[in-house]
Amino acid sequence: AATANNDIGIYGVAPEAHLLGLKSCFYQIETKSYAICSSWSLAKALDFAILEEVDIVNFSLSGPKDNLLTRMINEGQKREIIFVAATDDRNHQAGFPASLPNVIAVASAEDLKDNGYSNKQNKNILHAPGQEILSTAPRNKYDFFSGSSLATAIVSGSVALLKEKNPSLSVKEIVNLLKS
Repeated sequence: AATANNDIGIYGVAPEAHLLGLKSCFYQIETKSYAICSSWSLAKALDFAILEEVDIVNFSLSGPKDNLLTRMINEGQKREIIFVAATDDRNHQAGFPASLPNVIAVASAEDLKDNGYSNKQNKNILHAPGQEILSTAPRNKYDFFSGSSLATAIVSGSVALLKEKNPSLSVKEIVNLLKS
């Protein structure tokens, strides 16, 4: 959702989208490129997002199944929130929460050829660019990143554009449009 044409940085797939940035993960060691998330911190952020009546929740993460988060996602879906989640890059599986019904699961398009994902394995996984994506980095910098988390952000932006054009689209209709 980075703003377009502001003469600084980059701009996103849906540059006019309004974001609610909720930090629910943290870096244990500042030099590591991955964050640690807990069920409690994710649930707290998700609860806030549901109460704020967001349209789309982007989960650029994957982890173990969690009953509390499952119940919260189900509640969000009842309120017509769309959930987009990254697949598990390490195990080449949908993972959690991407494996939940009506959650849009996203893998990096490069995983189709490089890491063993195939449409035969899971027809419900969407593929989007996820290799060497330029993005913002800590300390007002930019860097290239790779993985399903980046692909998930691209799909979330695409979902925002589709919902802007037609707010009544269902998750199934959005997935069909994105697949086509």
